[in-house]
Amino acid sequence: MKVTRNLPTPVSVDAPTEPGTSSSSSFIGIKRRRSSGALADLSEATRSNKRLHRVGSLDSRRAGPEISAPKLHELIPKERAEDLDVRFGSLQPVRTKDGDGIHPWERDAEGRPLVHPCRLALQSGDTQPDWTDPAVRKALDIDALKQKQKSYLWATSALGRVFVGEEVLVGTDTDSLKHHHLGHPALVAGGPARICGEFQFDAQSGKLTVINKSGRYSRYKDRSEPHLQEVAKIVREAFAPLGLDIETKYRSDKAGDALVLPSLDPKYRDEPTE
Repeated sequence: MKVTRNLPTPVSVDAPTEPGTSSSSSFIGIKRRRSSGALADLSEATRSNKRLHRVGSLDSRRAGPEISAPKLHELIPKERAEDLDVRFGSLQPVRTKDGDGIHPWERDAEGRPLVHPCRLALQSGDTQPDWTDPAVRKALDIDALKQKQKSYLWATSALGRVFVGEEVLVGTDTDSLKHHHLGHPALVAGGPARICGEFQFDAQSGKLTVINKSGRYSRYKDRSEPHLQEVAKIVREAFAPLGLDIETKYRSDKAGDALVLPSLDPKYRDEPTE
């Protein structure tokens, strides 16, 4: 099987970089004082690293044993993690039809997860996007969405931030002619996420629908309609200047998958994990 790749050109955006983050991703936020921010940019925290420690003298060093950095869900204070699990569903790894993981076309030449080149970051209570800013309009071209020229996805990160980005075409299978896109994993740097989905616009009714359609993150058994409503609140607040009538559509037509990571939501706290 041959795949032709058409990787998008990253957009250079003056985006906030939160303390403790190391992602090279560009996302469009609002210029403001830093807060604890989104742990979606902490994918590096899940990688193993080596410590160098001194032995004998100041000039003598050797590599110490490999140690694993804390998992992303372990970096969130317990009380806050429980609140986020209740509001947006538990933090779970990306899945595919064949199991957990991301597709080959969602990785770079070194095997690292590709990061969306231009994503919009939304969070309740934040200064909202400036829709007169060309960078914001590029991240979410509402006219192209209305005309079905582009499809847009959303993903809820570790700290309850909603990342929005275009479903970017990155290649085509030359045998099946099936298109390959950057999906939900690219919005969270290939890491774990909470409830995710997409936007759909109905030209007849003029309504924008927030739907929990994501085979990668939204098929876990703890994803619920209240989680979708929490996301819709954030979207309505951020999209208010656009004058859109926003509604939700909850999909529950498939049996939920077992949780991989534990949930702190009391409803699922004792749920067995894979």
